[in-house]
Amino acid sequence: MLIQILVAVAVAAVLYYVFSRRKGRAAHPEAELIESFEEMVRHRNLKIDHSVVIGNRILGFDRKSNIFVIVDYNDNQPHQTVVSLNDVVSVKMKKEKNTSGNIQKLFLEFKRDENDRDRICFYDHRFDKIIHLPAAVRRVLRLKHRIDINRSYIKRKAVVKTGLSM
Repeated sequence: MLIQILVAVAVAAVLYYVFSRRKGRAAHPEAELIESFEEMVRHRNLKIDHSVVIGNRILGFDRKSNIFVIVDYNDNQPHQTVVSLNDVVSVKMKKEKNTSGNIQKLFLEFKRDENDRDRICFYDHRFDKIIHLPAAVRRVLRLKHRIDINRSYIKRKAVVKTGLSM
């Protein structure tokens, strides 16, 4: 009698596991994030040279078109941002601090002109643990360096094409 009860419980557990996994696959946020990124890349005919997944966001870089794409999955829906680096005047790491000087948010900011800016949040104290802050700073600096190198290459290439001296 005890063996039959244990077998019935084991079968019920396996069935529950199988059916709960099937329902969860359709609404998985990572799958939606990847699908949204691939759709945006296809729609804009981009050739992504470098991409990275950081938490709930995918960052992609098309060096030929000089375009930076971001798909961020917050509030249960993906948000897409496309930044043409040809229009960007400066790229900076920005920190928002509270009154006691603690970092609340960490951004990579793309500035086009005085009033037009795009910000990508890499750390938010409400969602991320403080232990992830040093890694977020390294990611922002690495990404900023990669973008700066590509922007300087594009500027040198433009100078060579026009024949102007630096």
